Amino acid sequence: MMKTAHRGIVLSLQVAVLSALLVGCFPTARPAPTGEDVVGTWANGDTQLVIAANGTFTLTNAPFYAQVGKGDKWGEGPSPVWDDSGPWGLESDSVRINGQKLFYDYVDSELILEFGLDLGSADPRCFRLVREGSGLDALGPEDCFIRP
Repeated sequence: MMKTAHRGIVLSLQVAVLSALLVGCFPTARPAPTGEDVVGTWANGDTQLVIAANGTFTLTNAPFYAQVGKGDKWGEGPSPVWDDSGPWGLESDSVRINGQKLFYDYVDSELILEFGLDLGSADPRCFRLVREGSGLDALGPEDCFIRP
């Protein structure tokens, strides 16, 4: 009787340890950001995006290739810039500014926003904006790839 109880305890401990190890092997889904999470100033070099709590945004000095349908232009030399402003909204996978999607992701537990270039193609390049004052790198298409 004692051996059976002992085996049951050992088996239970083995299952508990194995379960704990397996949980660490799989990434945990992060919750979608809230409006409060995305409000603030985001930047990449001279590009600045201000997302306001009143539902408006101002984008300045964004590279031309970050616009929808212009991603194939990113390697053609110095990019002209564009500015935009208007309403913004939060979607399940992105922040939308005037029809443009900025996909959100997390790096080292910090929220980032990324313009996807050449959406609809197999090209995963992006233009990453980080919160002003963040220690994260704001990456351009040479180094920024949207993760599947």
